Parts: sequence; structure tokens; C-alpha cells
Amino acid sequence: MRSVCPWTDCQLTSILIWSVDKNNNTALHWASIKGHTEVVKLLVEYGADFNAIGYNTRTALHKASIDGHIEVVKFLIERGADVNAIGIEVVELLLEHGADVKVIGMSLHRFPNKNNTTALHDASAKGHTKVVKPLVEHGADVNAIDKNNNTALHDASANGHTEVVKLLLEHGADVNTIGYNARTALHKASIDGHIEVVNFLLERGADVKAIDKDNNTALHVASAKGHTEVVKLLVEHGADFNAIAMSPPRFPSLLHPQLEGR
Repeated sequence: MRSVCPWTDCQLTSILIWSVDKNNNTALHWASIKGHTEVVKLLVEYGADFNAIGYNTRTALHKASIDGHIEVVKFLIERGADVNAIGIEVVELLLEHGADVKVIGMSLHRFPNKNNTTALHDASAKGHTKVVKPLVEHGADVNAIDKNNNTALHDASANGHTEVVKLLLEHGADVNTIGYNARTALHKASIDGHIEVVNFLLERGADVKAIDKDNNTALHVASAKGHTEVVKLLVEHGADFNAIAMSPPRFPSLLHPQLEGR
């Protein structure tokens, strides 16, 4: 449409589309807030930036999602809007409303954030199986690392999400990959006593003798945190209880693995 409009009209259209109000919201932001799907489509057709940042650093996709405008959200995603700009909970809502899982999956794992954390990291850390499943089924890199060298498997293991761990391993996640502080997923699960995850990782070939940067094994970190059942399980699978570490295990002060390297 832009190619056939008079030059002055094109200039005016561009000014209207790109202009912002006092809160930095564009026309697309407002159309998305109000759920006006046809207006959203028209603005995007004329070149509106659907990833433009408005009030409270929110995109048009944020705005539509907050007020539950499913058709607008689906359209923006299909046109390539950055799905990592919204919460995983919204993606679950989209899936429940019949959104194309392939389109959502491709969009989600296309855009890592500033910490190099993909949506797969985020969904895995939070245990959102319904989001992890379409992501891994449509090509998400299960071994992608964030700025701390952690994979989605590290995050799922650290938070005790057994079903997510299973999904990731079924789709090619490396059970022994090295993350922050040279720790494996087995280290992560052992730290907080997630015995189901520990057991599953061991069954899938996790190296019970793997050491972190301070020569701590999973047995060291589990013992330091007092996880008796995990200690028993590790010993049953060949952990060396005579192994010597360089220093006492170090643990993060924050619970979420994406807030601190862990």
C-alpha cells in the first residue's frame, strides 16, 4: 500500500505511525491495548514496528497480552513479534486458545534476551512443560547456553522439574554438559535435594564423579546441604565418598538460577 500512495501521504502516514504520546506509546500500542485487530493489521502493513518499546518498556505484544486480546497477540506473533518480550504464562494462554504451536515455538526460540537466555531456559526454569514441549518439538536448541554457560537442563534440574528434565533429555540435551562453576545438571539437582531429578539423571548416564571448579562432586554438594537420601542414591551409583575437594562447596544466595549463575 505504501508503494502507491502519494509522497506527501506516505510522509504523513509515516509520521502518524511512528509518532508517540507522552508515555512513548505509538498508535500500534493503543490499537493493541484496545484489541482492534483490523487496525493493528493495517498499521503493521504500513510498517509500524511491533517491537517498539512503549510505556513501562512494553511492546504492542505486551499490551495485547495484558488485556487478553488473543487475536491481536496471535497476529503479532505470526508476523514475527518478539515473544520473549512477554511472560511464559501468556504463551500457555495462547496454546490453550489454539494458537499455532509451530509458529509460537519458532518465535520463542528465535530471540534470546540480553543475558543470552532463551525462552526454553525460562520455561524450563519455571517448569512450564506445556511451553517446553512445543519448543523442543519445533527445533529449539536444547543445548543453548546463557551468559553463565547454563543450559535449559541445568535450570530445570536446579529447580526440580522432573518432567521438563525428561523432555529435554528425550530431545538431545547433553546430560553431562558443564555450566556455571563447571557444574553439571547432577550438581544442580543435588544441591537442593531434588531426588527424582537426581535419580533420572543418573539413569540417563550422568557422571556421578564429575567435578566442579573446586573439585566438588555431586556427593560433596549434597552432603554439604544435608540431603541424606540424595547422598545414599549417589553412593549407590558409584560416587567416591573419599574424593577430596579443593574447598567447601559454594552456594548462591538467590534461588532462581537465571538471577545468579549457580
